[in-house]
Amino acid sequence: MLQGSEINKETPNLGELYQEIIVEHSKRPRCKGRVEGCQFCQEGKNPLCGDNITLYCQLQSSPQTNALPRIMVNFEGSGCSISQASTSMMCQAVSNKTVNEARAQISKVEGIYTGRAEQKSEDDLEEDVEALHGVSKFPVRIKCAALPWKTLELLLNENFDENGLQRPESLSCKLNEPCGSKARKLKVITTD
Repeated sequence: MLQGSEINKETPNLGELYQEIIVEHSKRPRCKGRVEGCQFCQEGKNPLCGDNITLYCQLQSSPQTNALPRIMVNFEGSGCSISQASTSMMCQAVSNKTVNEARAQISKVEGIYTGRAEQKSEDDLEEDVEALHGVSKFPVRIKCAALPWKTLELLLNENFDENGLQRPESLSCKLNEPCGSKARKLKVITTD
């Protein structure tokens, strides 16, 4: 029979695993870098922590099908490890999804970082996003995790209708202007 100290050595601490995932995404962010030819940009700031991100979003459609376009999201920015990891996870999680699939993902992940959703991984990417569940124990850090998700939500809501189709009046970036010149600023003050 295993003794208490032997059990702890063999059973990984879930908190430690999640912390490792956040550190990994923070040190080696996915989808980081400005994208030329992006169609939509949105800046997000969390002044309480000094987090600052700019999301670059592109629509990709398949000319062979009448399927809804898929989004690709990249980012630039700086800030604490939680905001950078959350942004990396968000870009990876929503890329190649339709606008409404991305909206559903945003809603699902909000439940994770606020601690309202149950944890259950379906794949490795989901496991990465579930690492944000630990943030719910530190209310002041929720804003850091929420920043990219709230920024993307604003970008999608301002540029796409409830059916996931681009609004004619949306503020898409112009090809001859630097991307981000039309970006609106978002200050995340509360996640409620």
